[in-house]
Amino acid sequence: MCKIRLFILIFSVVFLSNVLETEALSRIEVFNYKDSYDMSYLISKQKHSTIFVLFNKEKLSDGLSASALAGSTGASILFTNKDFLPKETKDVLINAKKVYLLGGYSSVSLETEEVVKKQNIEVVRLSGKDRFDTSYKVANEISKYKDIDKVFLANGLKGEADVISISPVAYRDGAPIILTNGIDTKYNLSGKKVYIIGGYALMDKSFNKDKAIRISGEDRFSTSNKIINSFYNVNPDKIYLCDGDKYLDALLGATIPGGNPVKLINNKSPELLYGNSTKTILLGELSNIDSSKIKLISNLVDIRLSNKKEIDQNELNNMVKEILSINIKLLTLLKVNNKKIIITDMDVTDIEEFKYLKGKKVPTYKNTTYDQLAGLSSNKVAVVVLGKANMSSSKSVILHETAHLIDSTLGDISKSDKFKKICSDEAKNMYQIDYVTGNSMEYFAESLMNYYLPEESIKIKNNTPNTYYFIEKEVIKNK
Repeated sequence: MCKIRLFILIFSVVFLSNVLETEALSRIEVFNYKDSYDMSYLISKQKHSTIFVLFNKEKLSDGLSASALAGSTGASILFTNKDFLPKETKDVLINAKKVYLLGGYSSVSLETEEVVKKQNIEVVRLSGKDRFDTSYKVANEISKYKDIDKVFLANGLKGEADVISISPVAYRDGAPIILTNGIDTKYNLSGKKVYIIGGYALMDKSFNKDKAIRISGEDRFSTSNKIINSFYNVNPDKIYLCDGDKYLDALLGATIPGGNPVKLINNKSPELLYGNSTKTILLGELSNIDSSKIKLISNLVDIRLSNKKEIDQNELNNMVKEILSINIKLLTLLKVNNKKIIITDMDVTDIEEFKYLKGKKVPTYKNTTYDQLAGLSSNKVAVVVLGKANMSSSKSVILHETAHLIDSTLGDISKSDKFKKICSDEAKNMYQIDYVTGNSMEYFAESLMNYYLPEESIKIKNNTPNTYYFIEKEVIKNK
């Protein structure tokens, strides 16, 4: 793509002010806590609850039905050990009037129950012969507070992630989660709207009768995303993000006041950077996820969608993934220098920085106007257009344009005598296009792009070794 230099100061001042005033869609905050006990304590203090749902944190099967009960009664969820109450739980129960104990005496001992009762707290134990029966008893208790018009069915043996994903909705709506063996259920579904959470490997097709609605994805993260799309507004006020392996934290997150969605994520969940919510809140530390990088990119990348056309979600996901692959030193360099990466479904010339190019022809392309380009960059902003990747010869438009932005931030390192010599010696080993081989700026952008594409990185290391080591030593390690 073309590299536009704005030599006229007035363009730099006027256009830059408009770009920097537009904030990224994501607002990253962190809900910090020491552990699950501390998290339950902090949430309970927010809610000023007098009713609590208590279960053994080592017995998640007992707590899988907890969210709907908490939602229907206005309760907070607390954790205990089998034979004693943790300090955080004791401190919260000072103001308690009623406590639901989930699970039998093998989960929460009689002695622990007596400790609670001695504080003049009403105790109701909900326990069945198995986890399925316990979920029925929880549903029956909910029916004392509200009419049950819908239920969620999930596999109580292998579908913990599905249960956790639907828990925020169950809490918000006070709708019971009925645990099943994946084949059938003894719970009376008559007169209720039924949602099946999980694919056919976990929830048999026999559940699909009576107009039941199935929600499932390829994995826990996809299922979580589909649940959010099915039960929440396009623009929720907040979205909470939780490590997909931390079920207890996600379950507690479901009960945070506000009824906002909780999304399970991992290090391959780039959509966390551009949720349409006003605020994005990380629930604690995310294992295998560089939260500092997430927060950095959320302020560097600006997603601007017109909402006038349907976008390819996978294309957007892949673009963000590719940005995530870039060395954090380089991303930080862009951020501290007030650079911006814009991903949009509009033309590049609809972005303030490049409006002056609307309708004009690109000198280096035949019969092409700037409006048609898949990407464009100045010394302050890189713009990439969704749905126009076929307009570019680059394998990754987002990496190519970001590479131009990095180049300008490094003082036009591609124009250094050292790199020009490398370009002259090696460019034709990888590329046959004069636009790249005869232009050190374009060669730099293509090379840095390929450095971050696994298959291409091997090629540039083998075919253009001096270019590869220049990127490693001059661009990444020394900056």
